[in-house]
Amino acid sequence: MNVGGKGELETILRLIKNHPSSNADCLEQWQNCLSEKVSQKEFDKLWVHYYLKYDTATHQERQHVGRYCTLEYSLQNKTHIWDLDSPVLAELKRFLALFD
Repeated sequence: MNVGGKGELETILRLIKNHPSSNADCLEQWQNCLSEKVSQKEFDKLWVHYYLKYDTATHQERQHVGRYCTLEYSLQNKTHIWDLDSPVLAELKRFLALFD
């Protein structure tokens, strides 16, 4: 899964987020401070982690980060934080429909 031939799942997730991401977006500034940049793949994975933990989790969920702040949990139990009707997902949905 990618966007325009680049990226992976995390790249798509950044594009379909459906909740304010002020904490995760601060990582852009952090990246600017580094003398050696992290790869886009690493950055996107880190962004999703921050989005799940700091932008979408409740205080109680953060106390159990390994259970509630995972991608799997969010895709099953917190679908409201993702825009699952985004046009970015259209190609993937067409592909998956072939197996229906």
